[in-house]
Amino acid sequence: MAGKNGKAANGDGDSHILVEHNGESVRTTVPDLQSLRNRQRFPFPTKDQAFADGHTLAPADELEDLLQSVIDGCEDFEFLGDRRVRILWNKGDKLVWIGKAKKQSEIEVLLSDGIECVILIALERCIMAGLTYFQVEALIDHELRHFGEDEHGLLQVVKHDLEEFNGTVARYGAWRPNINVFNEQLALFSVENKPSPAPEPEREPAAVS
Repeated sequence: MAGKNGKAANGDGDSHILVEHNGESVRTTVPDLQSLRNRQRFPFPTKDQAFADGHTLAPADELEDLLQSVIDGCEDFEFLGDRRVRILWNKGDKLVWIGKAKKQSEIEVLLSDGIECVILIALERCIMAGLTYFQVEALIDHELRHFGEDEHGLLQVVKHDLEEFNGTVARYGAWRPNINVFNEQLALFSVENKPSPAPEPEREPAAVS
């Protein structure tokens, strides 16, 4: 959906806008467009496109705007404002994780022109999982939460709260299947029910680290 020349056209001054869709003008709202976009599968590049130079890592240019949007949209990431964050595609076919956050060493920071935080995204895993825009945004949020500051303002790596970061769940809900499993298990500990051993959740094919 796009307005003339690929841009949404302004409506009559209210919250609605007119967009071109299949040759027809459709009246909608920005939230509706965002909701539709969130449900669509993310247009990942093919492995041949991303790794044309033959390397196992490649700049994830397709995710740069989304990365910046996630950082700018949450006060939890204010400490990243003066730090350089880089997001990369990882080519590995046998990776057990779908995303990984890496704190650069001092030498790596010097050699990479000041990049302190690196997020690796397993491209093949994302394609196989058919992740939507919403899920990719949640994945980026998740990986960013692995970075934090200590009492001296120095960058540090942060471990998970439980199976997920509280902040990511607060913003994106149960975006991963195993979060729903956790919620079901948590429900066992109600006033009416005595605590009982919870069944071990099924393992996800791609873990988020």
